Amino acid sequence: MWSNKKESFEESKQSAVNANKLLNVSEFSNIDDATSALISMKAAYSEVAESDLVDKVNQVGEMIMPKHMVTCGELLYSL
Repeated sequence: MWSNKKESFEESKQSAVNANKLLNVSEFSNIDDATSALISMKAAYSEVAESDLVDKVNQVGEMIMPKHMVTCGELLYSL
């Protein structure tokens, strides 16, 4: 999927790694949903590094999940 986004092989490989990290820190049940969310975040926040986006999602999830009935997946779907 990443090679279709006009990324080099190394960039595509790193994007795949970051999508897997996002899958692990969120409640997504499959890699396709995590990849779609990461693509959307990259489009919306193009000035932020992809790995930083994943870290920010994890930080927000740690802050809001214990207090609210919202999951990281739900948050990312709303973006």
